[in-house]
Amino acid sequence: MISFSSQPLLNHYHHLVLDAPHVAKAALPGHYVIIDKKFACYVLGQQNGLEIIVDASEMDYLQTKKQVEISSLQGEAFSLPNKNQLYLVTAEDEGLSAVVFYCKKYRAEFHGLVLVGSSKTFPFAPCPSKLVIPSLPSNVIASIPLLEDWGVPNRLASIQEAPGVYEGTVEDLAKMWLSHAQTNIFKVSIPSLSHSSIL
Repeated sequence: MISFSSQPLLNHYHHLVLDAPHVAKAALPGHYVIIDKKFACYVLGQQNGLEIIVDASEMDYLQTKKQVEISSLQGEAFSLPNKNQLYLVTAEDEGLSAVVFYCKKYRAEFHGLVLVGSSKTFPFAPCPSKLVIPSLPSNVIASIPLLEDWGVPNRLASIQEAPGVYEGTVEDLAKMWLSHAQTNIFKVSIPSLSHSSIL
């Protein structure tokens, strides 16, 4: 059994650090763990333990717990980006954690665009990007603050209207950008961790 600490984020999300140093040490972007055989979370990072993000319903369950059982690392790690290749990385909802871990670890090698969608809300306050992305609407400027700080071009999509966020799906936003791409693009799509696909 593994103990954990939690810190609240925006919109009822929480950042958890699981006291599992051996698992954390081996974790790579794209890996996820299953908590108490109930729900899966992509690894967000490995600072001071195994970092994940949980939503409100998952946190409601965890509030009754002092320790949890975690699986071994699941999924396939993403490969190191090729500096000479242009990438498009797309993710939705819980895939955000995998995106952040990927960019944190590989941002020096990454060249391309990250698009993140949400069917609900984001666990952070989007910020207006100073990085211009040709072929996308000029009013679509909302970005992930961490990625913006790291100089990684990124944009957000949601079915819920929000300032600077593309109103629609991340797939539609990706198609819009790809339709004007002038070179070969290597696409990385981070899959959703639905209960039906993992349990």
